[in-house]
Amino acid sequence: MLNIKDLKIQINNKTILQNINLNINNHEIVALLGQNGSGKTTLLKAIFNHYSITKTGSIIFNGEDITNQSTSEIANHKIHMMQQNPEFISGLKTIDLLQAILKNDDKTQEMSDFYVKVLKRLNDLNLNKDILQREVNYNWSGGEKKKFQVLLMEISNPKLLLIDEIDTALDVDALKKVCELIKNYYDTHLDTSILVISHSNFIFNYLKPDRSYLIANKTIIKEGNYDLVKEIQNEGYAKYQDKNEKLFETKTYVDPLKDK
Repeated sequence: MLNIKDLKIQINNKTILQNINLNINNHEIVALLGQNGSGKTTLLKAIFNHYSITKTGSIIFNGEDITNQSTSEIANHKIHMMQQNPEFISGLKTIDLLQAILKNDDKTQEMSDFYVKVLKRLNDLNLNKDILQREVNYNWSGGEKKKFQVLLMEISNPKLLLIDEIDTALDVDALKKVCELIKNYYDTHLDTSILVISHSNFIFNYLKPDRSYLIANKTIIKEGNYDLVKEIQNEGYAKYQDKNEKLFETKTYVDPLKDK
């Protein structure tokens, strides 16, 4: 499904990641591991060709080179990102955004049926329906932003779902519901894969990775399976520190794209 080869990412002429080689197969969950500031979020945004990033190498999605495509073109390939801190969209009401996504994706669905589906999911997520008339993410709580991304995911109907620390700002009950809905989407869409960033055991209990990649010192240093996730959760990153160099140059580096 996704093949990243020899990717090098720079921001303001500073190398953030290099020699990145990563593969995601059809219908699998892949974990992206690494300390804070190691460049995990930057890699996800590079997949979307974020405007502040320059890169070399290649990103192939379902056989098509998307390396230099625009963000909107990449989204049209059914790649969707659940962000750590979604941005406010000035002047755009939530319901208008949802309707625009629907019209682009499924022109056959009746608007009345769509509205019923939206209201049901808002209820499932314990979100007030007045959110539909508010500007997207404006003065929303962290929990509202994270829950709403589940609804966006379902309406966008992604083939590749990128999840960036969706657990922040959610209480235990809300996080459980969000994880259940993501897992249900994955289980019922056999052509969908997930690339997930998280430091939370809770999320990985629901979204158990088939494979995992560990980022340190600006590159991928190890590939494994769920056992690597459990090892990091139990033992931390100390054993992977390069004792002949500075301890993780990226450990003290603050990724300028890292969501706050």
